[in-house]
Amino acid sequence: GVAPKQMLRFEVQRFTSLHNNSRFLNERSREVVGRHYQLHYPIVNEFKYGRKIRTSPIYSELEARGAVFGERMGWERALYFNPNHHREDPPSELPAGTWRKPEFLDHIEDEYLVCREGVGLMDMSSFAKFIIRGEEKSVIAYLQKLCSNDVDVSVGGVVPTGMQNEKGGYENDCLLIRRDNSFFMVSPTQQQTRILEFMDNHLPEDNSISLQDVTSMYTVLSLIGPKSKDLMEEMSGSDMTMHPFTYKEINVGYASGVMVLAVTNTGEPGYSLYIPSEFALQIYDNFMKIGRDYGIRNVGHLAMRMLRIEKFIPFWGEELSADTTPIESNKTFKVKFDKEYFIGKEVLLKQKNEGVQKRLVQFQFEEFNKDQDIWPWGGEAIYRNGEFVGFTSSTAYGFTLQKMVALGFVRHPATIAGSPTPMDTAWLTDKSAKWSIDVAGDMVPVTAHLHPPNLPIITQESVKDNYKPKKHHPTVQLLKQIQLREHSSP
Repeated sequence: GVAPKQMLRFEVQRFTSLHNNSRFLNERSREVVGRHYQLHYPIVNEFKYGRKIRTSPIYSELEARGAVFGERMGWERALYFNPNHHREDPPSELPAGTWRKPEFLDHIEDEYLVCREGVGLMDMSSFAKFIIRGEEKSVIAYLQKLCSNDVDVSVGGVVPTGMQNEKGGYENDCLLIRRDNSFFMVSPTQQQTRILEFMDNHLPEDNSISLQDVTSMYTVLSLIGPKSKDLMEEMSGSDMTMHPFTYKEINVGYASGVMVLAVTNTGEPGYSLYIPSEFALQIYDNFMKIGRDYGIRNVGHLAMRMLRIEKFIPFWGEELSADTTPIESNKTFKVKFDKEYFIGKEVLLKQKNEGVQKRLVQFQFEEFNKDQDIWPWGGEAIYRNGEFVGFTSSTAYGFTLQKMVALGFVRHPATIAGSPTPMDTAWLTDKSAKWSIDVAGDMVPVTAHLHPPNLPIITQESVKDNYKPKKHHPTVQLLKQIQLREHSSP
C-alpha cells in the first residue's frame, strides 16, 4: 500500500538488515523508550548504544584526527573535527546540549571556510549506491519512467534527478551516472532499502534489468574547494579539468578504477571520488600527506549543512519528501516535461500550469545575535503580517552572509483555513509584507527569498567578485599548525 501522507520516520521500508539484528536491537532498546521522554537538544541528540557498527575504512583514522561522530542508519559519520585533539587522546565527544550557539561553532566555521577558500576532505561513504544493468534501451526506458529528469545522456554524464510518486512527491533524490554498460545511482543514506524496494516494484516482468546494492563496495571521499583541482592533478597525474556533472575513471596512486564525479553536495567546486573500499585508506593517507601543501583539512557533515542551507539547497528528509514536489521546492529545472511519460508527470504539469499551494522559501534573520540569542533549529512557526503561514524545515548559520538562515514551506492563510489558494510570487515577494519567525516565543524579523543568495565565490580557475577570505586564510593557518605540531612531536 501507499501511505496517505509523508511518514518517513515511521516507514519500516527504510530499515536495513542491521535493524533486524537481535544483538543490535537488544543494545538500542536500552535507550529508545527513555528517549521519548528526554529533552532533545539539537545536533547533539545521538544514540549512545548500538554504535560503531557501520563504518568506512578510514573511520579509525578520522577518529584519531579528532572526528566527533553522529550516526545515521547505523553509519558513523563525522559531524565536525576537534582541531585541538591529539592522536593519543581519547576519542572526541559531543558536548552537552544547548538551545543557543553550539560551543563547537568556531570549528565548523573553519571547516566551512576551508571549503570556500582552500580544500576540504569529507567522508561521504554512507551514501546508498546501486548499479542498474540490462539491455541499454530497456534500462533507459525503465529509468525514464521512474525519473523526472532526462537520463538519456551520453556516457560520462551525471544526471541529478528526482523519482516521483503518483502525487508528484519525492520517492528519491539521486544522482545517476551513465557508464559504458550500466547506470550507477547514488541516493541519500536513509534510502538504501526504501528506494531499492520502490525500484524493484517497478521492474519489467521480463527480468531484463537487474538492481545491485553496492553501498559497502565503495568509499566516497569528497574533495571540496577551489584548490581541489590542483591537488587532484598532483595525486592522479591527470588533467582534472571537468565540466560540472560529468564523471571519469582514473588511477589515483596505486588504486585503479576510481570514479571521479565533478559534483559536490555543498555548491562549492570540487570532486566526489567513489573508491573501491580496499584502496580507501591508502588514498586518504596520500591526500592528507600531499594535501599539506594545499592546507587540506578534514571536514564534517555540519559544515556541509551550513554550506547547503546558505545556498538554498533542499535536502532529502527535510525539504524533499513524499509530500513535496519539485515545483513546490524550487527544483522545476530538474524536471523534463517534454519527456513522453514519467511517474507523477500529470500532477506536476497541473501544478506548473495552475500553481502550487505551498512553496519553499529561504528566510534570512535581520535581527539576530548568534552569540547571545536562542537559535532556531527547525520546526519554528513562520508568520506573514502576523498570520501563521508555515514552519521552518532546516536552519543554519550562514558564515558568508553573516546571518542565521532558515528554509521552510509557506502556505497562504486561506489555504490553512480550508480554502485552497495558489501561491502567488507577488504575494511572497511583496516588500511591504512583514515576515517573522517565532523562536522560543520571540517574534524575530526575517526577510523572505525565493532564489539562492548571490554569494561571491572562488572557482578552481580564478577568483570571482573580488572575494576576500573571511576571518583568516585557512591555508596559512593550517600550515602553521601542522609545522608547530611536527616540531613539537617527539
